[in-house]
Amino acid sequence: MPTQLSTPNPHPPTPDSQSLFQTAIQQHQAGQFQQAETLYRQVLQEQPDQVEALHLLGVLLHQTGQHQAAVELISTAIALKPDYPEAMYNLGLALQEQGQLEEAIAYYEKALNLKPDYLDAHNNVGNILKVQGKFAEAIASYQKVIDLKADYPKVYFNLGTVFQQQNRVAESAACYHRAIQIQPDYPEARRHLNTLVQRCKSADLLIAQTAEAHYALGILLHGQNQIQEATAYLRQAIHLKPDYPAAYKALAVTLVDQQNLAEAIACYQRAIHLQPDYVMAHTNLGWVLLLAGRYEEGWVEYEWRLRLERYNSNLTDAPQWDGSPLKGKTILLHTEQGLGDTIQFIRYAPRIAALGGRVIVRCQPALVSLLRSAPGIDQVFGRTQDVPAFNVHCPLLSVPKTLRTTLHTIPAQVPYLFPSKSGVKISTLPGTRLTVGIAWASGYFAQPGAYETYLQKSCSLALFLRLLDIPGVTLYSLQIGRDAAAIDAHKQERLQDLSPQLKDFAATASAIAQLDLIISVDTAVVHLAGALAKPVWVLLPFAPDWRWMIDRDDSPWYPTMRLFRQQRLGDWEEVIDRIVEAIQSLEG
Repeated sequence: MPTQLSTPNPHPPTPDSQSLFQTAIQQHQAGQFQQAETLYRQVLQEQPDQVEALHLLGVLLHQTGQHQAAVELISTAIALKPDYPEAMYNLGLALQEQGQLEEAIAYYEKALNLKPDYLDAHNNVGNILKVQGKFAEAIASYQKVIDLKADYPKVYFNLGTVFQQQNRVAESAACYHRAIQIQPDYPEARRHLNTLVQRCKSADLLIAQTAEAHYALGILLHGQNQIQEATAYLRQAIHLKPDYPAAYKALAVTLVDQQNLAEAIACYQRAIHLQPDYVMAHTNLGWVLLLAGRYEEGWVEYEWRLRLERYNSNLTDAPQWDGSPLKGKTILLHTEQGLGDTIQFIRYAPRIAALGGRVIVRCQPALVSLLRSAPGIDQVFGRTQDVPAFNVHCPLLSVPKTLRTTLHTIPAQVPYLFPSKSGVKISTLPGTRLTVGIAWASGYFAQPGAYETYLQKSCSLALFLRLLDIPGVTLYSLQIGRDAAAIDAHKQERLQDLSPQLKDFAATASAIAQLDLIISVDTAVVHLAGALAKPVWVLLPFAPDWRWMIDRDDSPWYPTMRLFRQQRLGDWEEVIDRIVEAIQSLEG
């Protein structure tokens, strides 16, 4: 079945039609199709070449079963704007609905040429190829989706149906399992899986001696955190099919989880040898090289991430800065990943400014006020704001490569961010000898694999409360977002909830500056504390993020930081034991 229609963020070209166009979109989104169609047509009477109105009216007509009219309107929009991947995709949908499958594939492929990680386009190409009986090609299309987004339930279901049609029971069952794991309320996947189980009667019959079966089961088991079992299946997949780049990439992921970095690097390199343009293998190889402290190689490979839509902001045609002297030019530094990444890499602003440039920054809105305290920055803008003209740009995580940062040349001078003089007010309770700010859950944002990372990096508030057994310790919660609600179940005097005051990171900086020590899992709070030169202790999972490297309890990025690593996968209790001992030694 075709997937949901893709709708871009519209940008009406004239102020006069903006209000009418926005109202049309609102009616469209609310399912008021007749009213929306009337409004779209009014916009087009005034501006017949309004590309977005042509496109969205075509989308609406497709949704109401007027497929040929939809094809004509969306085709007109594409003629006016040939670099419009969403329109290409939606034209493919309309053609697919009319049974024009080859034409639909052609437009999906045009969309993919413009936007290589367009998941639904890859998925729909797979659906058409499946209908045409081109199973191997369909599997390849679905695999591209999985490589880009490992937690996409729909594609696992579709892949499972292809395997089922080929009577490849093991792969099919593994795919349905994975779809249900990601989306428990997936009745079609449960129904198909039950059918397979009833046919097989025995779990042993679900293991076919094919590379694809072992690969699929390896992916499934890894998603269930059964790392060693997943590794075994992926090794067998490679044994059965030595030229299987996706299996080498998946095996490398499980090896990193076991801190076997050398073999993981070799697996990524083998995947790249087999498929030189394998973007995720290059990106992940960069990540692991950085984790291993091999910065010179790691930064180069990590640049491949910019070929992925989620990392490439596409905000400018200006050239990316190559590190040369700026000689009065304006450079835009822009964020691409999480809040902690922005805080960590904004340290480079003074060094860039020293090269003779004017530095402007485009960042997450929650960081705007805070980053205005950073030296070397002329102006800071939120992501939704327009920025003034600039000559060159650089994604923040590309700056270390551009400046050829090695492990020994990290600019580690702190502080490089500063709290405001007025901000959060903290009251110290009688008998308090040590004020400790805490955060127990990592930030979650919508990227492939983000939810699994959130779970891996997050602890429970109940474990942190063991710190209150130490006389004289008062805890101050710096946790924000949905996880802050956990405090409601643990109300006590020496646990103070600061979240109502933490409106942005400038407020959080003000709170941190008033505390003696910060103890947190790997989240933006630890980067902020480190940037403020505040003592900060970080709880790290067994397989940490690349910036913390392996087998060290300090960080070359933050001189005031101390690292407490899991000794066993998922074991936070032992980490808390060591933190309690460390606080008690401070008291001594």
